Amino acid sequence: MLPIHDSMDVSSHQRTQIVTLKEHTSKSFREIASIVGVSLSTVSRIVRLKNETGSIATKRNGRCGRRRKTTARDDAYLLRESVKDPRKTSDALNRDLENKGIRISSSTVRRRLLAAGRRARRPIKKQLLTKKMKWKRYNWALKYKNWTKEDWRCVLFSDESHMFVQGQRSQHVRRSLNEKLRESHIEQTVKHPQKTMFWGCFSYFGVGILHPVEGMMRSKQYIEVLRRLAIPELSKRFSSGTGIFQHDLAPCHNSNAVKFFSGQLCERP
Repeated sequence: MLPIHDSMDVSSHQRTQIVTLKEHTSKSFREIASIVGVSLSTVSRIVRLKNETGSIATKRNGRCGRRRKTTARDDAYLLRESVKDPRKTSDALNRDLENKGIRISSSTVRRRLLAAGRRARRPIKKQLLTKKMKWKRYNWALKYKNWTKEDWRCVLFSDESHMFVQGQRSQHVRRSLNEKLRESHIEQTVKHPQKTMFWGCFSYFGVGILHPVEGMMRSKQYIEVLRRLAIPELSKRFSSGTGIFQHDLAPCHNSNAVKFFSGQLCERP
């Protein structure tokens, strides 16, 4: 079966066929519609147009279709409101448009945002830092700001981190590809929620061992990690003895027992 076209989308060749068959054959409108591959109403309209105007050309430019429900100004408004509040959902943006007298669906709002490059993304998770923690990190950065790449290549970094046993869902935020990160793009989390802990290390030469920790890391357990994992890793990565072990000032790292064990092994900020 031939595809059926609307009269506004019928080609000039099809229009000529319709008029020719009507004027030079005894075929019915239904038969002509079947031969050309258009609807019966299309044949009727084109024949009527020819009889009334003497022409079969349409005055409409381009293809037919439903008129776009949003203007360029409406699209710019959606983009502006999404940038202002990345957590605002398509439903909320749709309600904003309704208040302006513009009625569209939420899916249309999403299509307009996608066309502008604003995809819905998971917020980036960052550790929640207190003023005291920020101050300590700033001073540490000042202390080592003049270190060269060669200096940092001699450092073995280590830390413990909790990992979710099961993922947690969070609200999407919208952000353009090259848009600068702002607070509304970020979801802050506390450092130690109920998770499974792992100890790990890395250096310029690559990542080291990833070691699971049972419960919370305590001084005795941390000393055992240093003895069995950190010291061998330092010896392997820096056989010349130039390696520096770097950890933070977590309570288990800063205990007297750990200080006594490590001696000159650990370089703390």
